[in-house]
Amino acid sequence: IQNCRLQHQAVSSPAKLQCFQEGAETAFDNVVSRSIDLIVTSPPYFDLEHYGETDAEAIGQIRNVVSSVQEYFDHFIQPVLKGCARVLKVGGVLALNIDDNPRVGVTICNPILQIAASSNLVLFGTVGLRKATGFGQGARTKTHLHCAEPSYLFRAQ
Repeated sequence: IQNCRLQHQAVSSPAKLQCFQEGAETAFDNVVSRSIDLIVTSPPYFDLEHYGETDAEAIGQIRNVVSSVQEYFDHFIQPVLKGCARVLKVGGVLALNIDDNPRVGVTICNPILQIAASSNLVLFGTVGLRKATGFGQGARTKTHLHCAEPSYLFRAQ
């Protein structure tokens, strides 16, 4: 969050910056409809990402709330995308970094694209997000130096 604020200051943007750091499924509940120009998010990939070392650190995380991919779509992804569609200005952009993990049998991109379309978010592009270091499918390894995760770009209608 602090780096977002520093970047905003560095470009001397006259636009108001609001940063939210909470569960994406509830983050927009108190935000005025059609008030946001840009949302950038990388939600948890079902139960593939763990944000904490212990169960106590993971309280409230989606991996502890849902037990199936269908519940993930119904109780997390659908509210997130509907919330994004509601608060984005007409023409506003959602950048959504999400990926499948066929190695462990989790295929979520196509259903998420369908949920986005049903939420009045129109896909207009995809860019690759290459992780410099780290974990997951996009992490650099000796044999996969140019792997990238998709970031889907949607425009609100």
